[in-house]
Amino acid sequence: MSDPSATVFMMEKNALQPGSPSLLDPRATGGIHAGEGLSVQERYTALQIAACLQDPEFERFQPERNEDVDVWYAGEKLRDHHQVKDENLAKGAVRTLIREFRERNADLIKRGVIRHYVLACPHLSDDGRGFSDKLRIQRQRHFGPEDDGEREASAATLQVRAAKLDLDHDDFEFVIEHVIFEENLVGIAREESNARAVLAVRLREHLGIASFSQAEHIADALLSRLHGDRIRSWSRSDLQEFFRAECEKFRTGPPRPGGDPHLDLSPDAQAHAGASRRR
Repeated sequence: MSDPSATVFMMEKNALQPGSPSLLDPRATGGIHAGEGLSVQERYTALQIAACLQDPEFERFQPERNEDVDVWYAGEKLRDHHQVKDENLAKGAVRTLIREFRERNADLIKRGVIRHYVLACPHLSDDGRGFSDKLRIQRQRHFGPEDDGEREASAATLQVRAAKLDLDHDDFEFVIEHVIFEENLVGIAREESNARAVLAVRLREHLGIASFSQAEHIADALLSRLHGDRIRSWSRSDLQEFFRAECEKFRTGPPRPGGDPHLDLSPDAQAHAGASRRR
């Protein structure tokens, strides 16, 4: 008689396609069963939403899917994957995360679906930060058609930094094309009240919200909704409708000294808010 557990194991093994991760395996579903408090991933996700709505190609996001947050762009033909780590990442951890992501998503990368792999944490090691800083500067540099020597010399400098992280050639090429390092979790990693304030400021800046009290109300509602349904897929229209509904709840609430502010989520209003911040 065959062993049922062995049969199940072989079925799962045969179902796997190299370079295409299952979204039902323990790695993809582990975060769904996290504790009851607001997680760092939920706070981070909330902070990304306002910025996403500023991008005309943004279509949809979903937490706890392939990575902590998956974001779709350009008619859902392109994706960003955000990996959030509430810890200081040593060079070995950076190498492991990059290599595992690259190998696990080889098919998506080959087909040009992956736009960015965003690695977010409170702090990188000295070697990691040194590489991240040089990578950021390299991406800001302009290289003209006659600047091959400078381009190659700059790439060689990056490769020296990459070697300190034990990144091999394939890792390095993937990082150059796709990886973004974010060390912006310090303000949201520990205190929920601080995360709420940071989110309120971000929402007010990006969405043109008239008052901070309204932004706080929407921040609370957004964090609560993300925590209440940790795997929901949100489209752009879902988010816009959510913000309009919360604005209306705030407007029809008890009278406030500043009057009843209005939240304009039209593309023109969001573009104007973005232009105001850049001035």
